[in-house]
Amino acid sequence: MRRPCLWTVRRTAASTLLLLLVLASTAAAPTITSPKTGRITGHVRNQSGAPLANAQVFVVGTALNAITDRSGSYTIAEVAEGSVQLRVAFVGYNPVQTTVTVRAGRTTIHDFVLEASPLQMSELVVTDADAAASPTQTSKRRVEEQSKVENRASRADGSYTALCALCCRRPGDRCASW
Repeated sequence: MRRPCLWTVRRTAASTLLLLLVLASTAAAPTITSPKTGRITGHVRNQSGAPLANAQVFVVGTALNAITDRSGSYTIAEVAEGSVQLRVAFVGYNPVQTTVTVRAGRTTIHDFVLEASPLQMSELVVTDADAAASPTQTSKRRVEEQSKVENRASRADGSYTALCALCCRRPGDRCASW
């Protein structure tokens, strides 16, 4: 009977040891579990039922949000399971906040109806930065700035129609410097 070569015995022992090492390391490795999440989807409409495009819908206290499309629909994926505060905001409408329950692996549907709110704007006051200057100095400065604009326009491509509205009172009037 033939005896196994020392080389074969060492190779078999090394292979067995490597196999045991790989098995032990994979058994001790932490298992990765996917978090329990769900989705929230729905529509945002105004009081007459028309869809509101570009409204912002977000989960309060997180970075999760969505912008509604042309049909007013939105989808927020990967929302943690449980009760969450959902808020929607759109310019010209009162924001709405509600609580929804998200189930893992499921889609929660929630539609919003926004109520229009009147926009209030404060008065806009424009003042001259050089208020201490006399009226003649101010008007002289305006004339100089106007001539700079006219010179730049005439050098560009010879057309001055777009800038003519800035320096003339009526469209089609020809500026005095041209």
